[in-house]
Amino acid sequence: QIQREAKNHPYQGTNADVIKYALVFISERMKKEGIEGAITHTVHDEVVTEVRADQAEHWAICQQEEMVRAGELIIKKVPVVSEPSVGDVWEH
Repeated sequence: QIQREAKNHPYQGTNADVIKYALVFISERMKKEGIEGAITHTVHDEVVTEVRADQAEHWAICQQEEMVRAGELIIKKVPVVSEPSVGDVWEH
């Protein structure tokens, strides 16, 4: 178990760093884009935001771009992918 945890530690630490950058980038982008909404919470590698319904599809693309940008700051050897979804309820 200790070996498994030790192997997993760098992944968890990297993810934590990426999410912190993403939160900053997302917050700044919301202001820049004039998005009426807010970051509500994070869960593991997800950032959940609430925005007006008429801004949701546009915001999903913006948030995807910022998540990828955050990941690419740290992750260099594999592609960084973000899969946004728009819904009325967070169900994951």
